[in-house]
Amino acid sequence: MNLNSDFHRNVNDTINDVVNILNKAKITYWLDYGSLLAAVRDKKLFDWEHDIDFGMFYNDLEKILVLLRDFEKIGYKVRIEKDCPFIDGLIQIYLPQKFSRQNACIDHIDFYLYKKYQDGFWLRQLQWPRLKFIKFNTNLLIIMKILSEKIVPKKSWKRKLIANIPFSIRNVISRAILKLLVHTMVCRYNYIPLKFFQEFKEIKFYGKYFKVPKDTGRYLSMMYGENWQIPNSNWSWKTDNLTQRFLPGSMLGMPEVLTKD
Repeated sequence: MNLNSDFHRNVNDTINDVVNILNKAKITYWLDYGSLLAAVRDKKLFDWEHDIDFGMFYNDLEKILVLLRDFEKIGYKVRIEKDCPFIDGLIQIYLPQKFSRQNACIDHIDFYLYKKYQDGFWLRQLQWPRLKFIKFNTNLLIIMKILSEKIVPKKSWKRKLIANIPFSIRNVISRAILKLLVHTMVCRYNYIPLKFFQEFKEIKFYGKYFKVPKDTGRYLSMMYGENWQIPNSNWSWKTDNLTQRFLPGSMLGMPEVLTKD
């Protein structure tokens, strides 16, 4: 296994930053999705990969929001829920600009926040409306994002119009739209039975030890199918992830609303 390429050296540097910050925060985290598959099957990140995936518990949200400042202090850019004004299941940490795709490197880290509900852990994706009224709900999400910005760039007549509305009023409208979306739309969830996150083991990946679900083989089979050990270039997270469910957005209640700086 050759880890001397620019790509893998940059992956190693990024992993060192992540491990140092997450361990300092004393939260539980584990390799997840494609990064877990790569670590178990290939012992290294896929050469075409553009992110590193970590799972976390939503119950640690308070600690997670604090540690995000540590990433920003060393040049990373934090993006929550694709810039939506709430926090629910997705945080993305973008690498400093000195690392770019031209330099053969991943460009961000994904933190997936799982909520415990009934017989499993759920990852809700409110930022990805599905099934009925996809276009309408997507447009509502865009409007909600713009309304929640304290300073709205006047790039179009629509933005100019919104910018003239006092922020306090825009904020109320934005929250009303969020409530409407949560209670009316169908969205994608990823469902993980409780047993998979009750026990973990550790594996070595880029010189560091990471937690992974103890029953790793079954966990990967649940996500990627029984043939997960065989590379499949046609696999798509949008259509082939076996953990996904399409359910009412309101199943987990309202997400935590954020006030943007």
